[in-house]
Amino acid sequence: MEGEFPANPAGRVPLILDLDPSIFTRFSGALTRAAIDAAPVLTGPPSRVDQTWQGAPSGTYYVPAASIPRRTPSSATPAVFIGKSGDAWQLRVTLELRRHPSVAADASPLPLDGVKVAFVTSVPGVSVVFTEVHEEPTGDPGVARRLVAVAPLDDPARVAAVLQKDETAVLTVTGTVHWRLALPPEPEDEGGDHGPRIPEKYIPVDRHPRRPGPLEVGRDGHGPLIPEKYIPVEKIPLRPDPIEYTPHADLPVRELFERPRIRLTLTSATLAAESLNLSPDALRLDRLLLRNPGRWILERPDPPPRSEPHEDALTLTADRRGISMWFPTEAHANRPIYALVNGAIGFDPDTVWITGPAGPWKASPIPNQYYVLPTEYRLAFDTARGVPAVTALLREQPVPQGRPASAAHRVRVRFALTPWFAPEPLERLRTTIAEAENLPYPEFAVGGLEKTEFRPSSLFTGLGGDVVEQPDGSAVDPRGFELVYDCSLEFYTLLCRMLAPAQGPATGIEASVRVTLKTSPEDAGTVREIPVRIRLDAPNDEFLEVEPDGAGRLTARVRNLAAGSATVRQAVATLLVVAPAGHQPVDAVPADVSPLPFTVAAGGETTVTLVPREPVDPGVVGRVALDFDRVGLDVTAADVLERVHELAATVNLDTTVRVRSFQLQHAADLPPELAGLEGLEVQLRRGGTDPVTVYLTREEWDKTVHLAYTLADLVAGMSPDAPRFEWRRRNLTRTGTGPFSAWEQMAGGDLYATPIA
Repeated sequence: MEGEFPANPAGRVPLILDLDPSIFTRFSGALTRAAIDAAPVLTGPPSRVDQTWQGAPSGTYYVPAASIPRRTPSSATPAVFIGKSGDAWQLRVTLELRRHPSVAADASPLPLDGVKVAFVTSVPGVSVVFTEVHEEPTGDPGVARRLVAVAPLDDPARVAAVLQKDETAVLTVTGTVHWRLALPPEPEDEGGDHGPRIPEKYIPVDRHPRRPGPLEVGRDGHGPLIPEKYIPVEKIPLRPDPIEYTPHADLPVRELFERPRIRLTLTSATLAAESLNLSPDALRLDRLLLRNPGRWILERPDPPPRSEPHEDALTLTADRRGISMWFPTEAHANRPIYALVNGAIGFDPDTVWITGPAGPWKASPIPNQYYVLPTEYRLAFDTARGVPAVTALLREQPVPQGRPASAAHRVRVRFALTPWFAPEPLERLRTTIAEAENLPYPEFAVGGLEKTEFRPSSLFTGLGGDVVEQPDGSAVDPRGFELVYDCSLEFYTLLCRMLAPAQGPATGIEASVRVTLKTSPEDAGTVREIPVRIRLDAPNDEFLEVEPDGAGRLTARVRNLAAGSATVRQAVATLLVVAPAGHQPVDAVPADVSPLPFTVAAGGETTVTLVPREPVDPGVVGRVALDFDRVGLDVTAADVLERVHELAATVNLDTTVRVRSFQLQHAADLPPELAGLEGLEVQLRRGGTDPVTVYLTREEWDKTVHLAYTLADLVAGMSPDAPRFEWRRRNLTRTGTGPFSAWEQMAGGDLYATPIA
């Protein structure tokens, strides 16, 4: 169906937190500004992406060239996708800025900003405007920068048609390149010899940096030189009791400059000048002059070369027309671009499964999504009814000649099955894919199979239970399917004993799903068997809902929708930093769940804390992937089966009981003590249901009562011809109503009610 892919097909439990997209803008903007401030000095203005320019300090520089990469190293699909963010359609194009093939490998990229992307097509009436260009981590040392351009779409189908048909469609990419032009040095100051000078970045505590003459530090009471970038001069009070500091051969100059309240007391003039270089900031005090013991003078080095900043708007593509945006579906690798617009053509038939020690996997048409195989299939959980997704329908049908009366009833039982994944093996497979595909956090789905078939257990063959055929035979949907048995009463009783035995553990029902994988273009099909385990006390864990506990807080509320308490003994959590467009992870940080284990009462909730194993700012966490394992549900299989039977649908099947009173029929013969008896009030009940009341009188002493006949009665071996129930009665006289008798057990279809003497 157009645009419909399962939002959570692989059993993931996503926790969505608020995300501030400006975080990425501020982060990438700070990096870009730092690079611009350190722009190299070139001999001439840059103009093309396929040339280099000489400059300082690194030697050779180039303008990065924009291109559309493949999605991943194993994919041939371009990194272009027509997708959705919420309900809004988008065109997303990934761009890599890297060196042109003609540029030497040792050249350095020039800093640039203000990247603009535009879509150009010859088809009239089609307008695609890129409103956002944001930065993502490259993950590849050969890529200078990785950008994602996003354009909102009003008519995704029409844009898809343009990308498929218009051979002239291109993407233009421009940006502002920053560099510096060398200037001649300033003329020397000829106003006289004022002695050595000190860099203006270093300001003494109690002297103006521009005062002529040497700036002295030492016993005369002056404080040491202070780096302006650390502490403003006017905010540094001098201590009345200066700390004595005796320098030696490895004098820690940085400590001297970072601790402005230390004064110097020099006891030796044997200090090595080279030990006072300030290399960390590319500023150094080249010479130490000894004027006299105990007095030091620092001299400024030669000033750096002068230059002025320049910026030029350039085309960032080798082809001045732009990057081709023609992606015809005749090329199979282009088809995943249109997976959400048209699912019929959205799959690349050449994509195959990759097998390895961690398990098989296959790229899906959705970016960052991969097909994997579930560990097993389990009962889904019906959150609306609070029980595993099992329903039963009691049906009545004509009894064939020569068959017993029990053949009049059959039971159609439905099990809803969904894939379940063991979290730890799944994380090992995720690590394998992440390393192979250069992705921070691959996401999973179920699909991409050549064939999926349900294989029932041979144990049930010939026992009166038939699997209701799917429309296409035994084929099922690997993302989840329904197993429906049409059962005789005997076969359904066997199922119930396996699901909820009177004694011993519940073995449940086992079967398998056979899947066929294509592992190479020539592969006829590799077959795998996936277990199916149906247990009423161990369904899939959809009954645990996870909700955020506030933006920027690494906590979550876990709610239990089941009828019994749930205990979680293991969990796997990952904090995801998510890109603003498309919610695709750009970084993943593993986390621990605390406390563990934890228990959630039936219908209740608890709060867990997610403790990152690496430092991370909670403000950049956009999603949390949280998987539970070894989940224990405090319900018994018998309790679940009883609830299933209570909710079972029927075809208005009931049984009748004839209620009569011989005494009321012959009221003229009543003994003197019952001469005032006018009638009887009789109540019948079955199980914990409300009683059915019938009134017998002298005129109406024979009546028929209808009692509901349930699936549980059939399983218990009851016959509609001989129902089991409880009953009681009381006398109705001219003077009033008497007390009820005690409840009595009865089996059969005829009840004779006698007055209470």
